[in-house]
Amino acid sequence: MKVITTVVGELGTNCYLLIDEATREAALIDPADSPDELSALIEREGVTLYPPHPRPSRPHARRTRHAQALSRGRGLYPPP
Repeated sequence: MKVITTVVGELGTNCYLLIDEATREAALIDPADSPDELSALIEREGVTLYPPHPRPSRPHARRTRHAQALSRGRGLYPPP
């Protein structure tokens, strides 16, 4: 398991990319802001998001919008 921590958004929210190095599947935790930056991180690491749509850790509308934007940019929204 590989864990990458990055700080995103105006409030400096910690966001975590958890990577299963055997399967190259990853989970994105608390994506907050910066969908372009997070999408670039996912591409750089060469992983596939699982579940295929990011899950905000708190149900704030703004965070949810950014998670949706990140998913849409990768053809993953709306979730199944």
